[in-house]
Amino acid sequence: MRVPVMVGAVLALSVFGCGGGGGTPSQGAATPTQGAATPTSASQAVICDSSGSGTAVAIADNTFSPSSATVAANGFVTWTNTDGTAHTVTFDSGPNCGNLSGGETQTVQFTVAGTYPYHCAIHSSMHGSVVVS
Repeated sequence: MRVPVMVGAVLALSVFGCGGGGGTPSQGAATPTQGAATPTSASQAVICDSSGSGTAVAIADNTFSPSSATVAANGFVTWTNTDGTAHTVTFDSGPNCGNLSGGETQTVQFTVAGTYPYHCAIHSSMHGSVVVS
């Protein structure tokens, strides 16, 4: 039964490619927000519960401020919840970095250039994005 599995793997590589396009997302190549064509998934490029310092985003009055943050590849963003209610930092293409109660922080590292839209899974009106260059 190993032959059909190997044939399937070879067929998948020939149909979908191996992701070695050589371009960068800013040059029109796939970004983590573009799904299956992406060589690295957002869940691999977005690392929740990281240790590091970088751009600060406040969660206040049911908004992310600033709503768009920019960092270099391998950079960090730290969200601080100053509301009295819980919020999440949930990336549209994954992962969900969990609930943040009032006063809690979440630091995320971004390892691959691209645009990473996110939202609060508890409050559907809350949206933001991280641009990684």
